[in-house]
Amino acid sequence: ARINFRVDNIWKEHATLTIRTRGRYDVRNSAYNTGSPEQEWRNRLWELSYKYHPPDARLGFTIGRFIPQHLGNIGFIDGGLLSVRLADNLQVAMMAGRRPEWAYGEIDHALERYGSYVFFRHHSTAGATFEQTFGAVGEFHGSIPSRTFLAWRGVVRRGTSLGLSHSVELDINSGWRRERVGHRTSLSNLYIQTWVHPRRDLRFSVQYDNRQKYWYYELISEADSLFDDRIRRGIRGSVDVALLAQVWLHASLGYRKTSNETKASISY
Repeated sequence: ARINFRVDNIWKEHATLTIRTRGRYDVRNSAYNTGSPEQEWRNRLWELSYKYHPPDARLGFTIGRFIPQHLGNIGFIDGGLLSVRLADNLQVAMMAGRRPEWAYGEIDHALERYGSYVFFRHHSTAGATFEQTFGAVGEFHGSIPSRTFLAWRGVVRRGTSLGLSHSVELDINSGWRRERVGHRTSLSNLYIQTWVHPRRDLRFSVQYDNRQKYWYYELISEADSLFDDRIRRGIRGSVDVALLAQVWLHASLGYRKTSNETKASISY
């Protein structure tokens, strides 16, 4: 059973209530039971949030379980976010809370998370869009650091003909993380995508992906050899051509290589 429920403009005040959840009831045959209960409810609450962010108000907030809108890579948080609009196109925000326990294998791995970001947006009369977010996030298990990083996300777009989006995360390593990584800072995420749409029937795009598996508290005892082979980097280009009004041809070429491979993988 799944529920996706949302109420907008509560009390006509630009407030939104969102509930997204899933429940499953398992009945298992004892002949195939491997130690799990014969009957079991398994529930997961993806989001339960109340948001108040009027476009013309100086203050806005979000409370409950949610994903911070402008720092979506960090995942879910149980807590709150307070935003302050400094100008029509500029706002700052602060957040605090915990990662949901189901995000980790054990309850003892629940992590506290704190962060802030600055968001800037500009739309020109010529149809150009410029949106950028700069943020800092710290994640801790008690006094033990799990992950601290700086984030930069954004998009630059000129109508539908030209655009570029990017996501960058720079880890600030301390304590056990610095001993594992060996550096005070490390680039854990670099993703860039650009596209050109010169005509209605033609589109080119290029993606560069250098997102890496980063160390965090749950992996504190994992062997380096089991972890570091997940680092990857690659680039992909594609072209879309309209042959007929409703018929398109798509072609792509990709190059990808992990840190422990002698040969790269090429896909087309």
